[in-house]
Amino acid sequence: MANIGQINRALENLFGLPPNALDAALGVGQIIRERIEAVGAETGGIVSMPIFSRTENEDVNDWVRQFDVAYTASGKPEGPVGGGVCRQRKANVAITCLKGAALQSLKVELVARFTRDDLRRRKMIELTRVK
Repeated sequence: MANIGQINRALENLFGLPPNALDAALGVGQIIRERIEAVGAETGGIVSMPIFSRTENEDVNDWVRQFDVAYTASGKPEGPVGGGVCRQRKANVAITCLKGAALQSLKVELVARFTRDDLRRRKMIELTRVK
């Protein structure tokens, strides 16, 4: 398991922040996302990304457009379609913008998508035997 220093270095690398930029303690009530945005603004580089929670008044297509514009404005490279480190960075940033039901849906879809068929069958058999 990673320690806090390793997590800070990973976040700094992910968001293109200077080394040790996230070492200071968070302020009262401050969340890491706010700290990252503040450090980025101080160093001239973080654009505020839109949040998507999957509420009734949110349109996922609008969020995707807003996210793409914000990501492009941040100056981070997007990379080629279909793979690469840059695409992974964009996906990592997008995940930090998901909250509530949107984040929960992603978790459910990931588990469904990447659970092997044999494991899924075994779990279903176990479930039918539960009384």
